[in-house]
Amino acid sequence: MKIDLTFWQKKTYEDYGDKDQDLGFEQVHLRALKTVGDLAELLHGKNRCELEELLSNLVSWIISLANLSGVELGKIEISCDFKDWDVYSLYTSLVSDIADLSKEKMRSWKEIYVRAIKECIGLGWKYGISLVKEFQRRYITDGIDENVENKI
Repeated sequence: MKIDLTFWQKKTYEDYGDKDQDLGFEQVHLRALKTVGDLAELLHGKNRCELEELLSNLVSWIISLANLSGVELGKIEISCDFKDWDVYSLYTSLVSDIADLSKEKMRSWKEIYVRAIKECIGLGWKYGISLVKEFQRRYITDGIDENVENKI
């Protein structure tokens, strides 16, 4: 399945671009890291609603970092890349990818942002969470968009 992140990236920029610019890359990155830490606590809990919200927030932080770095995410292929991965492996890979973004030379590497987003989606799948539905709840307020699955 291909997901077009262009729409989500545009909406994230419209909603948070000015705030993100004011904060700067380092502060947005620290907020993403804090969200990753908060996620660790929820992965062992049973609060699916909070987990869904936190995963969506983390994807938004990752997209904000891509916006600040001038990385256009575009369409990405989402498959069962992580179906054989356990939750711990997905989480530790996500932590590593978010940490790598602190290195200035890696901030322009689209594949790190894409992999981190895929890991968030993979974690959601492990818990029966559709980030597409959460995205739709957040951004599609004037009726349901039947093609939202293709837009992410």
